[in-house]
Amino acid sequence: MKGLIYAITLCFAICCLALPSSWAAPPTDAAWEKKWNTTLAEAKKEGTVSVYTSWGAAGRVAVTKAFKDKYGINLEFTNFGRGALFIAKYQAEMNAGISMADVFCVGASTLLVMAKPAGFMGQIEPYLILPEVVDPKAWRGGSFFLDKDKQAIKMAGNTMRFVGVNTNMIKRGEITSYKDILKPQYRGKVTLNDPSIQGAGIGLFGHLALHIWTQEEASEYMRQLLKNDTQVMRDQRLQGEWLVRGRSSIALALDANGFNELIGAEAPIEPVVMKEGTYISTSDSALAVPKVSPHPNATKVFLNWLLSNEGQRVYSGPSGAMSLRGDVPPTGINPGFIPGPTEKTFTDTEEYILKRGTLLDVTKKIFTQSAK
Repeated sequence: MKGLIYAITLCFAICCLALPSSWAAPPTDAAWEKKWNTTLAEAKKEGTVSVYTSWGAAGRVAVTKAFKDKYGINLEFTNFGRGALFIAKYQAEMNAGISMADVFCVGASTLLVMAKPAGFMGQIEPYLILPEVVDPKAWRGGSFFLDKDKQAIKMAGNTMRFVGVNTNMIKRGEITSYKDILKPQYRGKVTLNDPSIQGAGIGLFGHLALHIWTQEEASEYMRQLLKNDTQVMRDQRLQGEWLVRGRSSIALALDANGFNELIGAEAPIEPVVMKEGTYISTSDSALAVPKVSPHPNATKVFLNWLLSNEGQRVYSGPSGAMSLRGDVPPTGINPGFIPGPTEKTFTDTEEYILKRGTLLDVTKKIFTQSAK
């Protein structure tokens, strides 16, 4: 009997030694908890996280209060209306050898097209500690990384309803495809945010050229819009006012924030679900860290909290962005901007963002030629 027990024990030991290293047991609860508690203690000594962001006021206020109430750590936001302003400020700081920012919470394009090539960004993965944050199953699509080098995270998204209509002029179901907008009855009744500059217009063109059609097909579509007397506009507020007042019946690439404000004010407009599919933009819900952080521990606590279920619930509603966590409902999001269960959706990838960044030269050529 003893010999049998010895043989079984020996066999079990040999099998364990033969297991691949990738099968090693995950860290115990005690391991991450110890790391978290040590980090939290040091974070409270640092007392501050400096956040460079393009978030709106509502999101900043909600997150600041909730984080301060929970951990007693201050969030100091430096707000930038445009990505170029953020890039200029941080570049000046780098040139002067100054390190002031702990976290970047800005647009995905700002991070991948400008900040990353400039060498602003460090590795964010080592900052992540909580199991609920690093668990791939917690995130829609199985990952929250925006780029192949894992330097940027996409935590939430805005559903880009690129077509808005005046409901007093367009019946529900009248428009279901982008090509419907080329019909003769809409001649002179359509506005388009200028795709030849940074903004929602180039977002629409990128969606058409890289998600739905080819670049040439999207270019021809723009030419046809212009032939149909589409009014190209740069002033987003004016574009919204025209739609509300009935001066136009269809608005293409109306800014999402402005769209939401008008709907909230009960204006007679609504977004249209297009059969070709919709684009969910990371918008200003992209995260990154600089190579050197003045408050590294407080930064770790902030990022882990923000990416947790609790943090995403606080952020999502006021910001108007849907969390990409699967366990966070779209509370506070206008129903028209929540993709349906069968709706085809496209999300940001590094390849898409970089390719879209090259399309401005294409659109500039289209609209320059049409102006002649």
